[in-house]
Amino acid sequence: MNIGRNDPCPCGSGKKYKKCCMNKVETLEKGQERILFKEYERVLQDLFNYARKNYENELSAPLRDFFTDAEVDDTFIKNHSFFLILWEIFNQPLQTETKETIFDHYLELYLEKQKRTSAQKMVQGWKETSFSTYRVLNISTEEENMVVEDAWTGTTYTTFLPDSLPEPSSLLIGQLVAIGQRYEFFGGYFELQEYTQAELDAVRAAHFPNGTEQEKAIAFKNAFPTLLLMLATKNDREASPLEEKSVAIGAMTEEQKQVYALFIEKHDLALEPKTLDIVAKLWHHYVKEEFPQVKKPELYAAALEYLAANLSSQYATTQSALSKKYGASASSISQKYRSLNDFHERSAVVSG
Repeated sequence: MNIGRNDPCPCGSGKKYKKCCMNKVETLEKGQERILFKEYERVLQDLFNYARKNYENELSAPLRDFFTDAEVDDTFIKNHSFFLILWEIFNQPLQTETKETIFDHYLELYLEKQKRTSAQKMVQGWKETSFSTYRVLNISTEEENMVVEDAWTGTTYTTFLPDSLPEPSSLLIGQLVAIGQRYEFFGGYFELQEYTQAELDAVRAAHFPNGTEQEKAIAFKNAFPTLLLMLATKNDREASPLEEKSVAIGAMTEEQKQVYALFIEKHDLALEPKTLDIVAKLWHHYVKEEFPQVKKPELYAAALEYLAANLSSQYATTQSALSKKYGASASSISQKYRSLNDFHERSAVVSG
């Protein structure tokens, strides 16, 4: 319950809240907030140590495939590997069947050891967090906080004051977690190049057209590496108009053509013609609208077959089986499948 400064104090003294218990409550809340922030700093380090110690292979395989599949330079890898690993920890299922993540496993152990209710509630709340892009609205060194606004939903958040202050009105990409009454960019943030609102609206229209918080969160959970690469390399993309033009007219690269050729060559004969037709249309529109940079056709071909299996009424398979069939890691197939399936679900053209 929020109590206004001029409301009667809930203690029953008859005085206004600001003249009675407000300062005591604020002092207590700040003290609790400091304790929770120290726990956040401890958990941040502990979580990464846990992930590296127990899931090094699970963390490295999808990133290795992503860096191979996408055209990224050393600077991008240096600047963004931390955020990609963070995304994996919170969002990448260790097994397709259970969809449990590294953070899910860590949280289970954390709740067994941590007996303080406020800390348990705080860390449990992070399970639903996701990346997004935020514009800086206000920086107050006096109140030691910063106010940011989600670039697409317009929701505002008051965060702790970062050690290194961003430029006013700048765009930040990061993952906000609640700590007491305020928020913190989990592990930090990355400052993006400037985007106009029209450019941000174009990103929304392509990846979460309804613009709801839930739809945006799903897009960032399923396709964060692709979104990060697109958002963080704006100037590089603007410097290559010929490449964008070739995609705009619907031309496929040889690698993109090879994806569908591999799928047709290797797909199970149990797949119905109707399902094959849907997959063909989906891949055509996916290439045209999502511009995937294909370095390993087998990976996308396997993801297409897994999508086809989920659409089919008479054929089933597993990502593990497709991993052996196409020579691609199951976790990477899962990542590409989720991107394809997300596109399929929001594409009326393909679904129709």
